This record gives sequence, structure tokens and C-alpha cells, in this order.
Amino acid sequence: MLFRSGMRTLTWFAVLFVVASCSDMPYIWPLPKEYTHGETTVTIDAQHFRFFTPQQSNELIEAFQRYMDIIFYRKAAIVESGVRNVNVEVDEGKAELQMETDESYEIIIPDDGSDITIHAKNPFGAMHGLETISQLIVYDPITTTYVIKNAPWKIVDAPRFHHRGILMDTARHYESLPSIKKLIDSMTYAKLNVLHWHITDSQSNPAQSLAFPQWWEGSYTTMERYTVMDLEEIVEYARMRGIRVIPEMDVPGHEASWCAGYPEVCPRDNCLEPLDPTSDKTWELINGVLGEWSGNEKRKGIFFDDYYHMGGDEVDTSCWKNTDHIVSWMKAHNFTDSDTYRYFVDKVHGFLKEKQRNGIYWEEVWNNFGTKLDKDTVIQTWLNKKTMKSVVSNGYRTIISDPVTYLDHLDKTWSEIYKDEPFEFTDVPEEQALVMGGEACMWAETVDVSDLYNTVWPRAGAFAERYWSPREVNNVEEAHDRLLYFRCLLNQRGVPAAPTNNEKGRSAPPGPGSCYARSEERRVGKECRSRWS
Repeated sequence: MLFRSGMRTLTWFAVLFVVASCSDMPYIWPLPKEYTHGETTVTIDAQHFRFFTPQQSNELIEAFQRYMDIIFYRKAAIVESGVRNVNVEVDEGKAELQMETDESYEIIIPDDGSDITIHAKNPFGAMHGLETISQLIVYDPITTTYVIKNAPWKIVDAPRFHHRGILMDTARHYESLPSIKKLIDSMTYAKLNVLHWHITDSQSNPAQSLAFPQWWEGSYTTMERYTVMDLEEIVEYARMRGIRVIPEMDVPGHEASWCAGYPEVCPRDNCLEPLDPTSDKTWELINGVLGEWSGNEKRKGIFFDDYYHMGGDEVDTSCWKNTDHIVSWMKAHNFTDSDTYRYFVDKVHGFLKEKQRNGIYWEEVWNNFGTKLDKDTVIQTWLNKKTMKSVVSNGYRTIISDPVTYLDHLDKTWSEIYKDEPFEFTDVPEEQALVMGGEACMWAETVDVSDLYNTVWPRAGAFAERYWSPREVNNVEEAHDRLLYFRCLLNQRGVPAAPTNNEKGRSAPPGPGSCYARSEERRVGKECRSRWS
């Protein structure tokens, strides 16, 4: 199967490389695990360029079309000779996308104009190879041709962590379907692979349930809702780009919005959360929606991932302790409010296990119950990364989202995120193996479609390299120019990423200037500056 570029105008921006006297690091983001290169420039025959694979893979066919549109973003001169083919070899034409999916790839780019080769275990690893190729091909406006600099190239790449995510909050502000798709597209540019969808919270529930038609009465308006078809569309859109979608139902402490459609799941009219553990409707609703999400013999599920997030954070039990029928129920079961909290977590976790899903929970669940939790429980830390040590030293798995990687904290700069080492609190290999990865969290109290992308980017790029590239790739000074260039790449691809030198995230540029130009104190000579021309 092959795709040719033709003569149409296409959308992409190619990456230039730093000259050898400045640094030997290529302008690839995130930096590959291993790479070697030479000094030859090879020309691309844009008119006849094609991707080719012997595999019958819908994922690859669609990816080829996307990257033709990304790479060749402007018309080029006709050349007599040049690289025409990228041969994409995958060991498995079809692969399930889950946390353990092998995302490794290798690239060989000769310096004599012969075919480029990408080899991967499966289409999802090959997609990462396509992204790297797209950051190596350069449009030269002087010759109006596309080239690859510094050939020959050999790249052997694989992620440091399996789980590299963005948390997207659509409960505090509704995000439109096109904006979610654009966020997913932008994630692929940094090789991120998980969209943690915080769908519903106290403020609103925009998600439809066919079994519980009043559930989305808690949405802000009828125009700000996701139908089941919408959910399915986003999940498949993400999967075709190598991104898993993990849904979150933040129970019991963050779902007051459910009371609008089903008031019986809340303790009383003036005390809406935590959800009422004594109400049969509470359990019927939670279990029923999880059943819709995961599917059954009669109906395909919405979310195929092995992991679901069930929240469990910020559970203030005051409402339980001040509601007569819940107090009576706790006394009858000889429960304290803490016992009731654990009862809720355990029952929800049982629902997940019945549906062959693993449960992820926020840090408070560990802080309250520790090793009493089922061994399959995954803890997402967010209050204090030191909790990670406690979790993994007891043999439990963890996902890291400490406050440094909270993108809604606009005082957190990309350099702080870049220096945030996941293994800071453990050098024990057995404990490190239990760290699944991390997430940068885009809580949406002050984020909607208007400022989504410049809240996330380019700071999420710093997070992406920390969780993809080897631990030793951690020098802020060496990373700065590559991230600056990656930000401009995002802008060229239509992603309105904020400047890298902002004092705060989401700030506007301070004044006139080039996207590529560095501040005066970073200018180190004409030879280095030439990379921007």
C-alpha cells in the first residue's frame, strides 16, 4: 500500500538542526533513546514521495495520509532525483492498544538518496517513527525543496514509561469535539499516548447514558453534552493515533451533578456529596454506567482500555455524618465514616473487577487505606510525590501527577516540569518497575476551548520528554532551543502553543519578535543563530 504526495498544498513545518559547533543534539522532540547521524544533506522528491507497507493495516493507511499532509505543507520545486520511498515494516499488522503495547521503532536514513526504512513491532510504534521522520524533513525556502540534513541517520527509540498522559477535564468547562480531536492530534506530536478523560464532576455531567437517560441532566446546557456516539467517536479517533482513552468517574466525593437527574443518589437536597452509600440507586447507576462503558455480550463497550479511573479524592464525610438515614445505616453496620469511605471504594473496585477492568484512584485512597486495598489497585499521586515511595515499596503500582505537572498552575514553568524526575524518591529497580508513568493534568476551572492549547503547550512538551527520553536527558539549557523549536512546530501545525520564555503559562508574547529567535542573553554567536534562517 502506498501514498503519494501529488502537487497539492499540504500542511507541515519541517525541523532544522543545530550546527555541530553549538550542540550535537538533533531538533527532535522528544529526544530519541539512541541516534547517530552524519553530515550529508539528502533531497526529497516531494512529487513522487510515498509511504509503503506490505501490511494490510487501516491504522497505517490513515497514518500515511495524515503524515503526507503534515510533512509537505507547501509546494516544492521539481527535482531530478531524491528520496522517494519510506518503507514501513511492522511485525504485526494488527495490534491491541493497551498499556503494555510495544511502542518502539527504528529508522534508517541512508546518505545516498535510497529508501528510508521504519521498522516497528506494530502500527502504533510505526506512528512514532512517522512523527520522527516528519521532524527530520526540512523545507528549504532558498532552493524550494525538501531535504533531510545530517544523513545518514540511525535511530533506535522506545519510551521510558508506558503511561504518558494528559488529563482533560470536561466537567468544569465543556470542550467541543473538534477541540478534543485537535488536542489528541497535538499529543501525537510529542509521542504522548494516554488521554485521561475527567468527564464528570460536581459542576457538570455532560455524558450520556442510554440506560440512565436522566444522568446528563447535570450538564450546564443541552448544547454542552456528549452523546454515546460522541464518546465512541473520540475513543476511536484517539486509538487510530495510538492514544488510549481512560475515563474517570470521580466517586464518591465529586459527583453532585448527578443529583439533577437522580436526586436519590445524593444524601439530601442541601448536602449533595459524597454520594449516598445507602441508596440502591447509587450502586445501580455506578454499576450500570460502568457496564455501558465496558460493554457486554449484547453491546460493544465505549471505552476499550483495561484501566478506568474511579477518583476517590477529596471525600469530605461531613454530609454523611450529618444525614440521619446515613448515620442510622452506619450504626447498623458498625461503620465509622472512614469505614463507609472504604466500603464505597471497595464496592466500586468490585464492579470494575467484574468487568475485567483495573481501577486507578487518587492518592487519598492510599493515604486512608494503604495496604488494605486490593493488590490490583493503581494509585495516582498528586499531593506529594513522596507518596510514590510508600506505594511502590509495598508492591502497588503508581502513576505520577505531582503538583509540578499540574498545567492549570500557571506559575509552573516548562523548566520546572522538565527537571521533575519521576524516580527522585526511589533508586530500587523493583520499585521503579511499578511506576507505570505519569500525567500532566489540565484541570479546567479556567480552561475552555479559548485557552486550552496554550495552557497545555508547550509545557506538556517538557513533561513528554521527561517520560519518553532516557533519564540522562535532563539538561534544561540543552533542551531549551529544541523546545523553543518544538513550540514553533506546534504553531506551524495550527496548535496555538504559548511562548517558552513566559514567566507564566498561557501568557502572550511580550512584544514583537520571531517565533524562533531566542532572547538576547541566549544568543551565542552568528554560527548558532544561522539555524533559524
